[in-house]
Parts: sequence; C-alpha cells; structure tokens
Amino acid sequence: LAFVPHQIFSYQQLTHLNHCALRWMVTMHDIISLRVPTLRDAHLTQAFVTSLHYADGAICISKSVWRDFLSFFGPLAEKRCGSCAVIYNAVEPMAQHVQRDPRFPERYLLLAGNQMTHKAVDRALEVLDPGIPVVALCGAGVRAPMRTAPTIFLESGKQSPALLESLYQFCTALIFPSQYEGCGLPLLHAVRCGRPAVAFFSEST
Repeated sequence: LAFVPHQIFSYQQLTHLNHCALRWMVTMHDIISLRVPTLRDAHLTQAFVTSLHYADGAICISKSVWRDFLSFFGPLAEKRCGSCAVIYNAVEPMAQHVQRDPRFPERYLLLAGNQMTHKAVDRALEVLDPGIPVVALCGAGVRAPMRTAPTIFLESGKQSPALLESLYQFCTALIFPSQYEGCGLPLLHAVRCGRPAVAFFSEST
C-alpha cells in the first residue's frame, strides 16, 4: 500500500492502517514541505508526525533526508532510529540505441526543474549565457528572459520516458539549480549517461 500525505483524507485512516496492517513502513523521499517556507503546511506536518508515530520503521532515500529526519522530528526520530534505514534511490540502466530528437539543437544544456520556487529555474535562465541553447524541463508558467539562442520549454512530469532518455543522453550538460532535494534524480540520470552536471551547492546535491 502506497500513499503520499495529500492523499490522506483524515488521520483516522492512519489509525485504521495501523490496526489492519501487520507491519508497515514509511518511506521518506524528502521533507520539502517543512524546509521550504512557501510550501509549509500544517496538515502535511501532522501527517508526517502521525505516520512516524504509528509506523514500524522508516526508510530515508539519502543521508540528507536522514539528517533532516533527525533534525526536524527530534525525539520521535531518535525513538525510531533503531528501525530506520537509508536506502538510496536508483535509476534504470542507460537505454541502448536511443535516437536524437530532431526538434532539439545539436548541442544544448538541459535545465531540470518545475514550477516550484526552490527549483530556481527562472533564476538559472537569467544567469545562463543567452547565446547557449537550452532545453528546459520546467513548470507550465516559466518563461525565458531575452535569449539569442533557442530555448525550448517542456513541462515536467508530462514527457515520455523515451524523450527524457534522449534528452539526457544527448545534452552537453545538465543544469540542476534546485536549492533543496531529497535525492535529486536528474543528477543520477546525468551521471548514468556520462554527462557533466552543474548543481546548486546543498547537502543533497
């Protein structure tokens, strides 16, 4: 059974899950809703706390998430330490015989993010050399400043796996300006494809 906090309609559901399941675990991908001020939500915070209280253990997908887990949940996290583990995220092996998409320039930077402010896609576009072609995986509302080179916008979360594979394999480099991540899957994809990456300096990236 898998769910995320916004799918919880009431905390009674968590209580019911606790009674029905023989054992259940919480997987923590990140706690962005607690760390980023613009995303803070009391409902999500309570869902985190209640889940950790009832669960038999927790899995964190990186050491960065583990440190946040200990920092933000204090005594509750320490109580759970013996039943918690860090299991890192992974990506599929690099696909073979991928074709270059003719819609994109021969050389381009791949900018990965979405519409959330901590992803910093707008700021990255402002400081990148306007003469370098960019393919931006971002939110629907993101627009480029004045640029002389082609800038192609693709909405994150709505692209096919085949297209994403092609973008990573043929980009010159990945630009990943996100200021906070639990793990940062775009970095794993870039490394898997042998592409250099430029990332915001943070614990998780």
